[in-house]
Amino acid sequence: MYRYNEDAEVHPQDILLMMNLIHSSKGIRGGECWIPICLPGIAKDGFLYAYIYFIEKDIGKIII
Repeated sequence: MYRYNEDAEVHPQDILLMMNLIHSSKGIRGGECWIPICLPGIAKDGFLYAYIYFIEKDIGKIII
């Protein structure tokens, strides 16, 4: 189980995984959604939920 750590950093490979997920799915870019995502740099044994919301075609917000 992942426990929150204030010193945790987002690793470059995790950012790449998020970007590939968003750019490879047209359904995600059409509005807002909650998606479970595995980010090995943060939690190797589980997944986190990402809230993804696109205001315009190329402008969006990601909250993990």
